[in-house]
Amino acid sequence: MDEVRRPWQPIPPHQVATWFRAFPGRWWIAGGWALDLYLRHPTRLHDDTDILILRQDVQHIHHAFPGWTIMAADPPGTLRRWHGDEQLPDHVHDIWCRRATSDSWEFQFMVMDSSDDRWLFRRDHRISGQLADLNDVLDGIPILAPEVQLLYKATSRQMREKDTADLHRMVPHLTDKRRRWLRDAIAIIDPGNPVLKIPGTRP
Repeated sequence: MDEVRRPWQPIPPHQVATWFRAFPGRWWIAGGWALDLYLRHPTRLHDDTDILILRQDVQHIHHAFPGWTIMAADPPGTLRRWHGDEQLPDHVHDIWCRRATSDSWEFQFMVMDSSDDRWLFRRDHRISGQLADLNDVLDGIPILAPEVQLLYKATSRQMREKDTADLHRMVPHLTDKRRRWLRDAIAIIDPGNPVLKIPGTRP
């Protein structure tokens, strides 16, 4: 079977959190789940479960999940087996995982670059911030700060319908500080981005 075409049976965040208790690196729930956890209630179905980790911690994956099928999106749109003795190429930012006994993908890692104590937005390194400010912790689960997750959605080359819906739904729930950060970051990358017209993102 073409690996990309395998179905998804995503693991819910609370179960993921139990698996990651022994993970030695930093990690955060990302994607749509992070937004729902921030709101503290589900807003839509989720096709997958995204987990953000730092590039410096990727080699821990094989030790934390022995026997799993672990594949890198290399190049994007395709998957290939990624072995523990191979350094992950710098251009790879997505890793798909499933147990050897499962026919479905269960979660994927999103790889973030960093420098010292700062995270770097991979689409434009002018956007960065302190690693200490990258997350919120809700019910004991670290989640990616919603404004950072929304920046990924707002600057995607092909914004999906669910991304647009997430932006419109989430912006009103952000604090003024988070909204200003999101607005300013989008304006640096793409001053004409239509997301800047969403009520609440204007100065």
